Amino acid sequence: MEYLEKLKVYGDQVKNVVVKSMVDTAHGGQKMLKDVLPGNLVTREYELIRPLGSAGPGLLWRIYGAIKRSTRQEAAVFVLEKRLLDKYAKKDRDLILDAMRKGVHQLAKIKHPRVLSLQHPLEESRDSLAFATESCYGSLANCLGFHDNISQPMLKEFEDYKL
Repeated sequence: MEYLEKLKVYGDQVKNVVVKSMVDTAHGGQKMLKDVLPGNLVTREYELIRPLGSAGPGLLWRIYGAIKRSTRQEAAVFVLEKRLLDKYAKKDRDLILDAMRKGVHQLAKIKHPRVLSLQHPLEESRDSLAFATESCYGSLANCLGFHDNISQPMLKEFEDYKL
C-alpha cells in the first residue's frame, strides 16, 4: 500500500513537471509569434503556429506555418521584416523591397499545380511585408542546406532531405 502511495506522488510530480514545461513552451512560442507582425493585415486573417524556414533572395522572407481564422485551413505566411534591411544603404533597401514586391505580384499571376499558389495578397505595413500561400514546410534553399534567418531548430524534414 505504501508503495502505491509513493508511486502516485511520484506520478503527480512528473505530471506537474511535464505540464509546466508544455505551458512554458506554448507561452514562449505565442509571444515570439505575436511579435512577428504587429500591425500587418495578414495576422488578422491567419493565426501563426510555428516557424518553418526562410526563403527568397538573401533568405530574407521568414516562413511560418499558419491557420486561416475563418476556414481553419492550413497555410504558410511569408514575412519580411523591414528592419532586416537596415544594414543596406537607402537606395539598396528600396531596390530590394521593390524586387520583393514584384516577386509576390508575379507569383499571384502564376497558376500551375506545381507552383505555390497565393492565398492572400501582399500586405505592407510600416514594419513588414507579408503574404500567405498554400501550406508548405520550407523553401528550396532550406532543403539544400541553407538555414539563415531561422529562429527555431530545423524541422526533421530538412535533416535528411535529399534531391
